[in-house]
Amino acid sequence: MQSTPRLVSLTSLAAAFASVADPRRRASVTYPLGALLTLVVSAILANHTSVLAIAEWGRGKRLICWPIWGSRRVALRVNRPS
Repeated sequence: MQSTPRLVSLTSLAAAFASVADPRRRASVTYPLGALLTLVVSAILANHTSVLAIAEWGRGKRLICWPIWGSRRVALRVNRPS
């Protein structure tokens, strides 16, 4: 039996992740956890699987996707290894 793929919108994915409790200390939070989880899942689905590739992909999508993912902050820092 073959299953039918389900389509999930970015907004519904972000809404689902927004309900996840954030275990981080408030002082160290730069980006909302729900937005980060949505970024990571979206990047992996787009075949960007390393931490650097995910960060670079997210940075490239910041103006379009970050507001949808639930973050007003759009500057994504990427620390490249030297």
